[in-house]
Amino acid sequence: MGLDAIEYNPCDKIDDKPPIAFGIHRHATDEETEVIKNHLAKAHPELLNLLRVEYVTGMRPDEILQVKYTMVDWLNSVIKLSYEVGKTKVFRLVPVPAFLLDWIRERQGDQPATNYLFGRKLQSGPRSLTTNNFSRLWNKYVKAQLGLDVSLYSFKGAGGDAKRDVGIDRPAVSVGWGHTSVNTSKIYLEKEGERMRKQIIANSPDF
Repeated sequence: MGLDAIEYNPCDKIDDKPPIAFGIHRHATDEETEVIKNHLAKAHPELLNLLRVEYVTGMRPDEILQVKYTMVDWLNSVIKLSYEVGKTKVFRLVPVPAFLLDWIRERQGDQPATNYLFGRKLQSGPRSLTTNNFSRLWNKYVKAQLGLDVSLYSFKGAGGDAKRDVGIDRPAVSVGWGHTSVNTSKIYLEKEGERMRKQIIANSPDF
């Protein structure tokens, strides 16, 4: 059969230019990630804690700053994220793995449930931290001290890629992120095109 009989090439549907693959929202390399983790463990452990929560849950940094212990549904292992953004009310259920749920429970201890998960100085407490103050911390400890032009926001996508790598499907990742469309998640997943190519190579049947 001639090549002109092929109606389409499945590879044509693969995005080879993920929107956040380059620039400030690129994903940190494995080496850069380890440098950031090791540095923050000594220089600012609470910033490392917030980075972990973003990576695991897929919540944006500004959303994490809104979380109070009252939002944690311990029985169903979710954070009931609810807050106002301008005139819009945001509400969604954020899945929380058991290991992170245990960490949140230990972090709360005997504190009031109305306390923030990350308050002033990123410590758990009754007062919230503004996004501007938080951004200054990231700029100081990561961008200035390490010289790495990587945004904290990029770890949302990096965490999603890690979920895909262990077999969690893209619709599930999208649900965790609160996306109404599965296609929306593609812009955060730098490695999705690579995964699709490998799937085609490994599973395509012979003629």
